[in-house]
Amino acid sequence: MQLPSLPAPVAANPPANGVPATLKAYGALLQELLPGKAVPGVHGSLMSASNVMTQVQVEFSVDGGTAEAEVFLDRPGVMPQDAPLCDDVTVPSGRTATCARGTLADGSQVRILHTEAKGTGTSSLKEVEVLLNRVDGVQIEVTIANGLFFGNGSRLAQVPVTDQQAYAIAADPRWGFSMDPVFVQHAETTMTVDGH
Repeated sequence: MQLPSLPAPVAANPPANGVPATLKAYGALLQELLPGKAVPGVHGSLMSASNVMTQVQVEFSVDGGTAEAEVFLDRPGVMPQDAPLCDDVTVPSGRTATCARGTLADGSQVRILHTEAKGTGTSSLKEVEVLLNRVDGVQIEVTIANGLFFGNGSRLAQVPVTDQQAYAIAADPRWGFSMDPVFVQHAETTMTVDGH
């Protein structure tokens, strides 16, 4: 697998009047960046009171099926971060993987990983994962699957984004720990968590 030609991410520029990002705001941003139609609700957690690590999952409908996406964010200097290497990728039994990595023009490091858990017919779970280490120290990991991450429901034939589209989601400069207050307030009033 060869890394596609990718632009360096636009430098993150948190708003001067920014407020702490929330789970709902992360979910709203992920839904905005994904193709297709969002399924209401966001699943995930802010993994500490100091907001050092975040996990967000959302479902979305595309081409008559349901897919799922997940984002992890790590604050710089707090959690140990993975270097985006290919030779240290551990693939669970029953899965296949291909990987490519590189350093972008601004010094950011990126890894794109494709995995597939073999099933029968269209039941194989396929995932595209982009791991981006930005030069500001923030690490963003985006994983998009051709169906729900867990369970044996119907799945799309392929992951509904290209590598470049998955990278563009990870490279969006709004990922961070401070966000525009209007965006956060709108997400807080319109998004639901875990479907509630």
